Amino acid sequence: MIGPEETTELPASWLDEAICQVLKVPGGFPLRDGVQLLAVQLLRSIEADSLPAPAIYATTRGTIRITWERGSRVLLLSVKGIDRFRCCRIDGCITLPIRTIRRNRVEEMRGLVAWIAPSVNRIFVNVYLLESKL
Repeated sequence: MIGPEETTELPASWLDEAICQVLKVPGGFPLRDGVQLLAVQLLRSIEADSLPAPAIYATTRGTIRITWERGSRVLLLSVKGIDRFRCCRIDGCITLPIRTIRRNRVEEMRGLVAWIAPSVNRIFVNVYLLESKL
């Protein structure tokens, strides 16, 4: 029988710092309700070392922007509220269509993260089911 200590995986090397950045925003901008909580849940659900550390900042619209860059690809996720993300992908000089994704659409989010880091294999615990508190 395997004990909990044997199945526990260490968090991604960038995760703690990214969560601290989310908790330190807004930096003068008031955030929409639920934005920080959903951003933390998103970051905790990814936990993949093969992703680069994201850039995180608040916007004047009360959202949190999380940006990953890898090679010529950029994934921009705006946490818009308690239940949705707005996503934009840039591949070189081509901007792909912007999409809005609800937090319970895990497969869509998995696809976006796999686009930036195809080798990610342990991502996206269902964010919809997470009930963490800040």
